[in-house]
This record gives sequence, C-alpha cells and structure tokens, in this order.
Amino acid sequence: SLTAEDRDESEKFELALLRRQVQPLIAISGWSTPELEMIYARAMQLCGASGPTDVKFELERGLYNMHLLRGDLRTADTIADRLVHAAREEAQRNVREKLLLIALQTKALPSFYRREFSEAKSWLSEMLSIYDPIVHAGHALAYGGDPVMLANSYLAWIDAAQGDAASALARCEAAIE
Repeated sequence: SLTAEDRDESEKFELALLRRQVQPLIAISGWSTPELEMIYARAMQLCGASGPTDVKFELERGLYNMHLLRGDLRTADTIADRLVHAAREEAQRNVREKLLLIALQTKALPSFYRREFSEAKSWLSEMLSIYDPIVHAGHALAYGGDPVMLANSYLAWIDAAQGDAASALARCEAAIE
C-alpha cells in the first residue's frame, strides 16, 4: 500500500500529466470534447482546496473558456466570479494585477454576449485602468492576447451597437495601436 507521501507524489505527477494533455486535446478535438471536461474535473479534484493558487486559477480559466465557447454563459459567469475573487485575494500586487487582467476579461465577455453592455463596459474599463504597458508587456505572449487590444475591441463593438460610430472608430484605432 502507498504511504501518504507516495500518494501525494503520485497525485502531483497525475496533475502534471493532466495539465499537459489540455492543449493538445483542444488542438485535436476542440473545446466541446467530453474528454476535456473530464480532464478538468479530475485536475480540479487533485488540486482540492489546498492546491497551488496559480494551478487552480489556470484550471478555472480553462473551465471558463470551455463553458464560454460552448455558449454556457451562466456557468462561465459563475466561474468568472471565482476567478475575480481569487485575483483580488492575491497578496502580491504584481501577481494580483496580472490575474485581474485575466479575471476581469472573464467577467466582461459573458456580459457582452448577453448584451449587458453597461456591465461589460465596467469590467473592460477596469481592465484598462490597471494595465501598465511596461509591467504587463509580456501578458499577450503569456496569455494569448493583449488586454488593451481586447478591451478596446469589445468596447468598440459596444459603442457601435449603441450607435456611437465616432467612439467605436476611436476604440478600433486604440486597439490597433
């Protein structure tokens, strides 16, 4: 039988393997595959309540993406609430801001897709307010998208939908810049 230490090591190894399966599975099967959901569920189980914060955040963000891309906005928004809470609880300012840039985006997108534009604008504006081009210069490379470009793009769509063509154009130019 395994000792507690051996079980802990085995679970850490299994978690590492599961995390490495996510990207190839998405590339091959997309976000809708049941296998992806099973991987996330098992990985979250292995993390438990005391798992590393950065790993739990990564897994929650993956679950969020899966639900958002499936059109399950209610579940995506519930996960986004957890991400915002976890980001705001982070003690280190630079880590907190990095996580908040991601978490605020996760709150903005379900609101946007539900056409709750004032709520989406609020989340996107908060993203823009904390972004620092020097401090967060590597964000796009690390997370697959530039927060300023994303926020301005969605704000442009909102402005256009609300009939403010001049503001939409300015936001598009800011996104491109």
